[in-house]
Amino acid sequence: MADIQPSLNNNNVAEYYNNKSLYYQWTPEPVFPNAYIHNIEGQYLDSNLQTISFEEAILIAEGLTYPVVLKPNKDSGGGKGVFFINKGDDLIEYIREKNNIIVQEKIRQHDFFNKYNHHGLNTIRIVLYRSVANNNLHVL
Repeated sequence: MADIQPSLNNNNVAEYYNNKSLYYQWTPEPVFPNAYIHNIEGQYLDSNLQTISFEEAILIAEGLTYPVVLKPNKDSGGGKGVFFINKGDDLIEYIREKNNIIVQEKIRQHDFFNKYNHHGLNTIRIVLYRSVANNNLHVL
């Protein structure tokens, strides 16, 4: 395993891929929920990932339609650390105290997925394998 895993996975880029705020740079079209405020290592950013001050983050928070979702940029699988915020004052307190978070719109789950589990947001995970022989991607 010590030889196989490093051959198949480039761990140098794993940190980049694990940061949900950076997902918004990956696609030209909006495929993720709208993001309003990001905090990466204490740096506040707007929806375009442009640096903003805490005061500007407060103005954004005051103008949002609630509820919104606040979650860690990393390690929020299974809903870990995810909060639904119902008012601006609560959001401002959270973003004042926490680093490495993202504030997103609360999206409504499609009825197809809702019939399986209506208590959360169901997702589909696609696992890929990049061949070491020819560098082609294969959906597993």
